Amino acid sequence: MITLTGRAEAHGVSGEGLLPESFAAAAESEVARTRLRFGAETAELGDLFHVRTAPGAGEPELRIEPGGVRLHGLGTGMTRGRIVVAGNAGDRLGAAMVGGEILVEGSCGDCTGGEMTGGFIRVHGDAGARAGGALAGGPRGMAGGVILVHGSVGDEAGAAMRRGLVAIGGSAAARAGFHAIAGTVLVLGGVGEAPAMATKRGSLVVFGEARLLPTFRYACEYEPTFLRLLLRYLSGPLAFAVPERFARGRFRRFAGDFSQLGKGEILLWTDA
Repeated sequence: MITLTGRAEAHGVSGEGLLPESFAAAAESEVARTRLRFGAETAELGDLFHVRTAPGAGEPELRIEPGGVRLHGLGTGMTRGRIVVAGNAGDRLGAAMVGGEILVEGSCGDCTGGEMTGGFIRVHGDAGARAGGALAGGPRGMAGGVILVHGSVGDEAGAAMRRGLVAIGGSAAARAGFHAIAGTVLVLGGVGEAPAMATKRGSLVVFGEARLLPTFRYACEYEPTFLRLLLRYLSGPLAFAVPERFARGRFRRFAGDFSQLGKGEILLWTDA
C-alpha cells in the first residue's frame, strides 16, 4: 500500500497517472519522483506529498490524504486496485475508469465517473455536475459501473449515459438524466428543473419532489420488481442507506421524452 500525505497548498494539480496498478511494484523513491502536471508546469510528487509505502497482500491500494492539495483526474483510466481519498477530490474523479474501486471520504468536483465503463466509485459527501456523464466535448457518458454519492449532486447527473447506475442519497440539480441513452439514475431526494430532458432510453427514479416536462406522459402506477431488488442490493451489499419507507409504496411511471424516441421513463415514488 502507498500513502500520500499532502505537504503543500496546491490547486489545479493533475492526478492523472496516480494509479494503484502503476505503483504496485515501485520503490518509495521512485514513487516520489513521479511528475505531475501543475498548471503550465510540472512538479515531482514528493514535492507535494509525503510518500510512504508498506507491504500488502492482494490488490494494490493507494491512500491519499490530500490536505491542501486539490487533485483533478484522479483514477483516470483505472483498471484495478483501490484508491482511498481521506478528504476531498477534484474534478474528473475516475474518468474513463475500467475497473477497481475509488472511495472518497469527503466531496468531489464535476464529472465524477465521466465516461467510465466499469468499476465502483463511492463518494460520502457531495459531487459536482455531470456525475456519470460525458466529459467536456464528449458525446457519451458512463457505459458501465456503479457510482454512489451519499450526498447531493449538481446539474446533469448521468448526462448521455449508456449503461450503469448512479445512485444519489440527497438531491440532484437540474436536468438529471439529460440525454440518457440507457442506464439508471436513482435519486432518494428531489430533482431540479427539466428532469430526464431529451432522454432516449433509460430510467430516472425519484423518491422526492419532481416537476416534469410536458413531453412526458403518464403511463401507469405499479410496483416494479427490479426496483425492489435494486433497493435491497443498495441497502444491503452496497451499504447505501435507503429509508425503510421506500421499500413500501408504488411508483407512477411517466414515459418520454417524446421530443426524442419516447422510450425512456421517470418513476416517481408514492406512499399512497
